[in-house]
Amino acid sequence: MLTQDPLAIDRLLEDGSGFTIPDEDLDVYRRPWLRTSSAGRSLMYALRGLRLTDAIGEMTTGFAGWSQPVLVIWGMNDPWLGSDGVREFVAALGDAALVELPEAGHFPQEHWTQEINESLLPFFRRSDI
Repeated sequence: MLTQDPLAIDRLLEDGSGFTIPDEDLDVYRRPWLRTSSAGRSLMYALRGLRLTDAIGEMTTGFAGWSQPVLVIWGMNDPWLGSDGVREFVAALGDAALVELPEAGHFPQEHWTQEINESLLPFFRRSDI
């Protein structure tokens, strides 16, 4: 059963990233599953409500009128969201920049930390943030 299977999070993370994640890193994500089944129930209900094909459109609508600087770091090899429309989404934001991670999937923070950090630091150092 999904709500009680701590390995479900392993499959979710590895399927989304397209890479193997070391066990010591997966252990961090497994801990809530091992304490209670509520983590699994939360994930199950969240997954039921996802409409991934509409995600970028919903983000565009949700950010309409946003005036703060935005940095979008996107795994261009995302198996669930893809990359269609992400450039248009960022262009519509105005004060926004896109960092494309060509080989990254849905969870780029697991494998591309150096590239992400190199992008985040100059963004946070901007004087207008």
